[in-house]
Amino acid sequence: MSARHRGRKRRTASESLCPQDQTGSLYPTTSHRLDDILPHERKSRQLCEQVAESLSLAFATCDDPELLDCHVLEVEPWPGPGRLRVTVALDREVDPESLLAALSRAAPHLRREIAGDIHRKRVPTLVFTLGLPEEER
Repeated sequence: MSARHRGRKRRTASESLCPQDQTGSLYPTTSHRLDDILPHERKSRQLCEQVAESLSLAFATCDDPELLDCHVLEVEPWPGPGRLRVTVALDREVDPESLLAALSRAAPHLRREIAGDIHRKRVPTLVFTLGLPEEER
């Protein structure tokens, strides 16, 4: 046995690796941070925030005049982190079908912009939906 392992205390069966509250529940209480318990959700939220920032900048530099006034309302994993649902809105009235067509045409350009801004092996697929502008909600 090495000197490094001699001082370690072995865990007994009654000692748990998971913290428990006074009720014996393994589920988090209000005193625990959710990010500490569910790190995959924290990473998904972090990815969504990065994509939202990147898309906001990409819309401002896009060549399509229909997309210059687009605002990102929300980005969420849909159904997982490999695909993201992006809810966008415009300040002016526009035909929803033409806007969705413009977004689908610009999707490869937008994914390239996102790929440069996030640090992931695979760039998520973007699914666009339309939402109401913030002042109408």
